[in-house]
Amino acid sequence: AQDIPRAKQLLKQALKIDKRNVLACTALAELYLERYDNEKAKELFETAISVNPDYPRALAGLGGLLIKQDQHSATSFLMKALQLDPLNKKAKYQLEFE
Repeated sequence: AQDIPRAKQLLKQALKIDKRNVLACTALAELYLERYDNEKAKELFETAISVNPDYPRALAGLGGLLIKQDQHSATSFLMKALQLDPLNKKAKYQLEFE
C-alpha cells in the first residue's frame, strides 16, 4: 500500500536539508497534484525548474498543471520536456489533449 503521508514527510525533510533538490521538489509537487493542491504543486514545479530548467519531469508536470488551469504557457513547458526527453509519456499525453 502507498504511504503518501510518509512520502510527503520524507520529501519535506529532504527539502529542509537542500531546498534546491530537484528530485524532491518534483516528487512532492506530484504528490500535491494528486491531492488537488495545485498552488503548492505549481510552486514546487517552478522551484525545480528554476534550479534545473532542463528537467523534463518538472517541465511536464508544470505543463500538465497549466493545461488543467487552461493557461496558454503550458505548451512551451510540454514541448521543452519532449525536446529533452522524446519518450516523456506525460508530456506527449498532455499535448495530445490540449
